[in-house]
Amino acid sequence: MTDQNLVFCLQRAVIESEKDNPDPHDAETAFAKRVANYPEIIQLRYRRIERILYLLDAYDGVLLDIGAGKGLNAVLAVMAGAREVYAVEMEHRRFRSAELLLDRLSKCVSLEFRNRVHLVQEDVLCVDFRKGQFDGVYSNELLEHISDFAELNRKTYLWLKPGGESTIGQGAMLLTL
Repeated sequence: MTDQNLVFCLQRAVIESEKDNPDPHDAETAFAKRVANYPEIIQLRYRRIERILYLLDAYDGVLLDIGAGKGLNAVLAVMAGAREVYAVEMEHRRFRSAELLLDRLSKCVSLEFRNRVHLVQEDVLCVDFRKGQFDGVYSNELLEHISDFAELNRKTYLWLKPGGESTIGQGAMLLTL
């Protein structure tokens, strides 16, 4: 991602969505403040998402983002080459921030984010997607929020197309399953 206008647009969207819908979770607020001061964070996050698409072999694929937070990774996945991303977030305030982020981006850039990023407000263990719906599944900073990891793995396996893969990121670590 080298388009500085797009980086600026993403930076503004992250900052404004946080301002309009403050998150009581300190890490989310701190992230928005870091983005305000260091726009290169957007570039670094984009590279991480590119790496995830590479690991999943899911360019031009349909992805599932579990624990989507404020939706930035889902947007970056579309920018990196995913055809569609289903972004699941159960916490209402973060889900609302993801909606605000998409609204702001759709006014600022020509990519059709609204048609390619599908927000789902639900606990991922309660969602029922179609069998074989996704080319890849990823999550980031989610492990501590899952009450039944075995059930999540079972569902993920069902939702993946044959040969599809999933990856879980926790901090700097990526684990491909």
